[in-house]
Amino acid sequence: MTDDNTNREIRIDTAWKEEVRKERERLKRQEEEDRKRREAEERTGKGGGPAETDRYFVALVQSLAAQALMQLGQMENPLSGGRELDLQGAKQTIDILGAIQRKTKGNLSAQEQEMLEGTLYDLRLIYVERAGGGRRGHAAPGMQGRHGPGSQPGSGR
Repeated sequence: MTDDNTNREIRIDTAWKEEVRKERERLKRQEEEDRKRREAEERTGKGGGPAETDRYFVALVQSLAAQALMQLGQMENPLSGGRELDLQGAKQTIDILGAIQRKTKGNLSAQEQEMLEGTLYDLRLIYVERAGGGRRGHAAPGMQGRHGPGSQPGSGR
């Protein structure tokens, strides 16, 4: 009888070890598949990789840009129904976007960076025109030394 119990214990122990081995192999395959999927998503710009454009970030930039355009009199204020000029408010909103650009440097996808730079460039240009600083060699307060994509200091662009 002792021999039967010993054989049974060995079979149970061997079966348990085989189950553990299979589970480890399954987990290893799953981890490898997950790693490959993440790498593919990062290369194609899909999924949670760095190439993805965050819709909430885009919405934030667009919301602030719309606010600045309203303050610059470029859009109708939905509350008053008219166009109003608030240069101080516009400057603050543009400065907020500039702070976002500085604080997110190196953490944005190429699309997000382009969108933010283009938005800031356009808003700063409109601000300078509306503030009366559009004359050559003059810039609005707080706007010196900030140039948009494709422009160079002193080029007049």
